[in-house]
Amino acid sequence: MEQQKIEQHKQILIPPIDLLQSTKKDIEHWLASLVMRPFHARQIMRELYAKYKQRKDRYEVKKKADLPLELKDIVLNQKKEAFDAVGNQAILKLAEKHVSVDGTTKYAFLLVDGKKIESVFIPQKSKNTLCISSQVGCAVRCTFCVSGKDGLLRNLSAGEIVAQVLAVLDDDKSIDNIVFMGMGEPLHNYNAVVSAISILTDPDGLAWSSRDITVSTSGIPDKIIQLGKDTKVLFALSLHAPNNALRDQLVPINKRWPLKVVLDACAQFPSSEKHPLMIEYVLLKGVNDALGQADELAELLGSWHTKGSWFVVNLIPFNPHPYATYERSDAAVVFAFKKRLMTAGLKTFIRETRGYEIAAACGLLTQGKGKEN
Repeated sequence: MEQQKIEQHKQILIPPIDLLQSTKKDIEHWLASLVMRPFHARQIMRELYAKYKQRKDRYEVKKKADLPLELKDIVLNQKKEAFDAVGNQAILKLAEKHVSVDGTTKYAFLLVDGKKIESVFIPQKSKNTLCISSQVGCAVRCTFCVSGKDGLLRNLSAGEIVAQVLAVLDDDKSIDNIVFMGMGEPLHNYNAVVSAISILTDPDGLAWSSRDITVSTSGIPDKIIQLGKDTKVLFALSLHAPNNALRDQLVPINKRWPLKVVLDACAQFPSSEKHPLMIEYVLLKGVNDALGQADELAELLGSWHTKGSWFVVNLIPFNPHPYATYERSDAAVVFAFKKRLMTAGLKTFIRETRGYEIAAACGLLTQGKGKEN
């Protein structure tokens, strides 16, 4: 009788699905098209990600998925395409790996179409962070950032975004936080980014806490508001200037969406004292690092705080590269800028530069090559 069911099943035309690109809701819709129960979506996700959940949390996932016979072949075929013989992800191919003296590790991954993306693992005393990319290149073209020098080549799929995390877990790294601060503007690839977040945070997927994931954006107002409704992730705004005139030069997207429009959208993103928004500010020597500009920034953000938003300021020393003429602010200037903001009542910290010598630091990710360790 069971064999007869198998033969009948083989005659059914099954609509295709790429399970590694799919959220639980996507899989449920696919199951509905097969007139199958939606709860099998949980079993499928558990089957796909059990090994990675074990690597992430360092415990054995004992409960195995008990899939119906008619789904087992489908899942098995998907796993053969997406994972290699030992169970490691096979969506991305490791092209290069560079290790800094501080342990920061940059991964250059080759995509199926021959394009490259980069991800960075940053070990820290208390928590380890993985910085991932959402696009190949970037359309925003911030004038101090390497990632946008060639413009946008293409969006990454949800599967390619998640695969960056899987690949680093395959390298036996322990990841606590995930930040969308690599190549690309995440909100220009909104659907894929939100789908990837859904897979990463799904209890039957990789089970990350939403509060351990941060999405950084140059500022697309409608998507900022939508992200706050669709997810519970943390949020960072790449600000870099205290006024529109200067931000127009540094972050050209500001010409389309000026500061007031962007900050009004950010004010609608859920924040609290425990989970504040992050304001990112790259310090450029003689460009945006004067004390008067610190005062201007404090005034800008102070008025925003009165609207109920909680935030912290993250000062980022510029990382020099051949594609921009900017210089790094002197250390004394950086600390004076920080002190000025803190005196004005703004919680401020300085981002530690990690992996500069392997071109893994903030603003340096690209398709280019570095010195392999």
